[in-house]
Amino acid sequence: RPDGILHVWLLEMGHSHALLLQTPTGAQILIDGGRFPSRLLLTLGDHMALNDREIDLMIITQPDDYDYGALPEVLQRYRAGMIVTNGQPSLSRTYASLLTAVGDTPMQTLRAGQNITFSDGVALEVLHPEQPPALGESLDDSALVMRLSYGSASFLITSDASAVAQQEMVDEGYAAPSTVLILPKHGTARALEDAFLDAVQPQIVLLESDPANRIGDPDPDTLAKVEHLPLYRTDISGTLHLWTDGNTLWLLPQIAS
Repeated sequence: RPDGILHVWLLEMGHSHALLLQTPTGAQILIDGGRFPSRLLLTLGDHMALNDREIDLMIITQPDDYDYGALPEVLQRYRAGMIVTNGQPSLSRTYASLLTAVGDTPMQTLRAGQNITFSDGVALEVLHPEQPPALGESLDDSALVMRLSYGSASFLITSDASAVAQQEMVDEGYAAPSTVLILPKHGTARALEDAFLDAVQPQIVLLESDPANRIGDPDPDTLAKVEHLPLYRTDISGTLHLWTDGNTLWLLPQIAS
């Protein structure tokens, strides 16, 4: 229900990216969503009204099954107003299922320099990539990176942006200061470039990590780079709920530490 506040939920989806946003006037945005449909559907049910079956905007940051594998089934339960991607094609079965599920829903490709703005003042600025990547190009070098802003509060949504992608954003002047930084690549080894961190100057850092830790993330050296900042992790605190009136930012973990 609209309440004049921007809500951001960093969803606990294991080793996957998943965010749910609600703008002050009630527009709902899903960014990625993980690979387990039942898990994502349950979580959406926790944060959306029972009879609400519309997601205004779906964003897929890269064609990685881990990050969007749940969406084909979600699109059978929810109607999307629009779907945006970085434009990179994929030959995977999951991507084929996605295209089938999309049906006649409008799809749009985004590139650096473009913006999605809402009437309530919320804006999504695209920082990367500059051109739609081709089939077979590195997913991480081409990941869709966006900066969400409302008033003086901002969130840098980095997906799996690689060192190459981070340096390109620094070089092109897209790595702007942001209140909240979501660590790229789940905090893996060499996931965060010093120049990128220096440019972003975050006040809070968020980490999407798998409680089962099958892959061994996050990397201690990566965490050491942000040890001077407040760090909140989905593997420890569950889904993280952040909300802002455009001036003050609040954060509530699902699991109290």
